[in-house]
Amino acid sequence: MKRIVISGGIVFFLVFAVAGCKEKSQPPSGPPASGFVDLNKYREAETLVKLLEKDPNNTRAWIRLGNIYFDTAQNEEAVVAYRKALDLEAGNADVRTDMGICLRRLGRSDEAIEAFRKSIVSNPRHYQSRYNLGITLLHDKNDLQGAIDAWEGLLSAVPDFPGRERLAIQVENLKQAKPVEETDNQEKR
Repeated sequence: MKRIVISGGIVFFLVFAVAGCKEKSQPPSGPPASGFVDLNKYREAETLVKLLEKDPNNTRAWIRLGNIYFDTAQNEEAVVAYRKALDLEAGNADVRTDMGICLRRLGRSDEAIEAFRKSIVSNPRHYQSRYNLGITLLHDKNDLQGAIDAWEGLLSAVPDFPGRERLAIQVENLKQAKPVEETDNQEKR
C-alpha cells in the first residue's frame, strides 16, 4: 500500500481545493444550510419537463433543466438531462463538465474522469474540466501524479487561467509530496 507524505505547504492547498469544490462536489444531506429552497427553480423545472415532452430536441431546455437539477442537488436527474443535451450537442464542454461534477457527487468518479477528459478533447482550453479532472484524480483516486499532470496541462493550455499563479505554486508543492511504501516491517500504531 502507498501513502503520500505531504509537506505543510500543501495542506493549505488541499483544504482550499476541497473547500473550493465542496459546493459542486458533495451532495447535501438535506435542505440548503440557509434553509432557503428556491421554489421558482422547481416550478421552472416542471415547465421545462412539459416543454420537453412536446419538443424533445430542444437542447437549450435540456441544458437548463440539467442546470436546475445541478443547482438543487438532484444529481441523477441532472446527469439524465445533461446526457440528453449531449446527444443533441456532443461537443458542449460546459455541459459535459457539469455532468462530470454530478457524476462525482454520485460517487461515480471513473465516469466523471471520462467526462472531464472528453470535455478537454472537445475544448483543450476548457479550464473547468482540467481543474475538476485534477481534483477528482487527487481526492477520489489518490492519483497524485495524475492530478499534477492535469493541472500542468491546464497551466500549459490556458495561460490566462484565473488563479494561475496560485495553482502553479500548489503544483510545485504537490511535486514535493513523496509516496512512501508501507512494508510489513513498519511499526503499526
